[in-house]
Amino acid sequence: MVGHDTSANQVAWHPNGAYVFSASDQADKSVRMWSFTTGECVRVFTGHTETISALQCSPSGKILASADHGGSIILWDIKEGRQIKRCRGHGKGGIWSLSFSVESTVLCSGGEDGTVRVWDVDVPTNPQKSNDGEIIAAGGQADATRITNPTGPQPSTAAAPGGKKKGKDTMITPDQISAFPTKKSPVYKVKFTRMNLIMAGGCYLP
Repeated sequence: MVGHDTSANQVAWHPNGAYVFSASDQADKSVRMWSFTTGECVRVFTGHTETISALQCSPSGKILASADHGGSIILWDIKEGRQIKRCRGHGKGGIWSLSFSVESTVLCSGGEDGTVRVWDVDVPTNPQKSNDGEIIAAGGQADATRITNPTGPQPSTAAAPGGKKKGKDTMITPDQISAFPTKKSPVYKVKFTRMNLIMAGGCYLP
């Protein structure tokens, strides 16, 4: 399976085993969806501006989550090939792990900023605006390109909510359900159990 312009650093399987996702770092910054039986690329998801550091497909097989070093998480509609929304709340330094709940309705993430954060996967129907009138986490032009579609990407219909600013450079979108900070431990792995408990692991740096 060849197609990325630079090194592929993340992979994730679709639950049905028929597709595999790969993410590329640095110059490429794209996610590709591959057919396991034919080896062909069937989707290209573009929209990240930083190196992609985590990748996870939902148990339902309908949503793909990708995270980057800039602290952004993008949720993708796999069937439609478009961005659903962008979740923000982590500080810079990398989001190292993503995990969906059993029902695919909640996403948890762990990052270099020493926090575990929990996100609502549902898309709000009425996006709000910030004090500056900006629609936070709007889809913009970050759509997935269907390789089999000669007309190119479809217009984004991603609806995303308003948010609030944490400090000067960290924006928190309202789809964040909760955040659990550690003392000084970057969180390198998070995992939902079958009982929907969240397990997290990291390295304590005194």
